[in-house]
Amino acid sequence: MRSSRFAFILILGALFLAFTVSIGTAAPPPVSGSGKFVDDLAVTVVAIFNNPQLSPDDKENGMRAIAVRDFDVPRTARFVLGRYWKDTPEQQREEFRRTFEHYMVHIYAGQFNLYHDVSFDVKSAQPIDDNRTLVRTVITRRDMRPPIHVDWQVVRSGNGYKIIDVSVEGVSQLLVLRDQFMEVMDHNGGSVSGLIATLRQKTGA
Repeated sequence: MRSSRFAFILILGALFLAFTVSIGTAAPPPVSGSGKFVDDLAVTVVAIFNNPQLSPDDKENGMRAIAVRDFDVPRTARFVLGRYWKDTPEQQREEFRRTFEHYMVHIYAGQFNLYHDVSFDVKSAQPIDDNRTLVRTVITRRDMRPPIHVDWQVVRSGNGYKIIDVSVEGVSQLLVLRDQFMEVMDHNGGSVSGLIATLRQKTGA
């Protein structure tokens, strides 16, 4: 469990860097559509977390609104629950979706202010199929450490887009989360209630 937690922290740490781009130095989006969607998302998050007039609760609420708007939380929740989704009653599925969303938002909001002084560049947007696009970005750190390559899997949703996965240096965030959650589930006899309780404990909910 320790190794999966450590890997998860590393992935999230690099993901947080992707959002903490300085508005004043951000380059104009080199692509439109899904590429601009990812770039605009980063700018929006920074505007929230760089606002000194917002309380921590205000910032977390702002992040929750972004998660609902820009991330396909229902699809992601189903994926990370893996093989246990099929036999989970709908009422418990909905409870897990809400808890999972809160868990992700809580972690993001608690870490955004730990990273700063980076630049965020959208390099390309490559179609995966008729509905999905892979947006490749590079996070450049001004302390001269190596850049971080972050790929965003974006799906069309109505007239816009939603994010369904983020890969940092080739490692899928969703796969890391699913492995972590499966380990918790396996240790609790496949109990979704046990996983929900664990996530709530981690967020203090």
